[in-house]
Amino acid sequence: MTDSTQSLATETVLELLRKPSRRVVVDRLADASERATLDTLAEALRKPAHAETPSHERTDAPSVHLHHVDLPMLARADVIEYDPDAGTVGRGTNFEEVADLLELIENHRGDGSVAFS
Repeated sequence: MTDSTQSLATETVLELLRKPSRRVVVDRLADASERATLDTLAEALRKPAHAETPSHERTDAPSVHLHHVDLPMLARADVIEYDPDAGTVGRGTNFEEVADLLELIENHRGDGSVAFS
């Protein structure tokens, strides 16, 4: 990490990853070689593979929810760069920090290594 970037607080990162729709955005950008479009991200939320995403985020205009809630929140934390006019989303300076934590969580999901009570 360089002096020009500042690490996000753990609580901030966990709040950003709390919603399944924001996890989908981070996951899709981690897999993408280029900027993603709002439409592509919204379509990913509609897919049955994201059944844990609340139904209102999958069926009732997920692009509106992304545009007004999730993408601005991720952009404020500089996790993504969002261009609402072009409808494109790219990685921000704090992206890797958040994506790395999401990957760690996903890799340990269901393996019994972390127990919550």
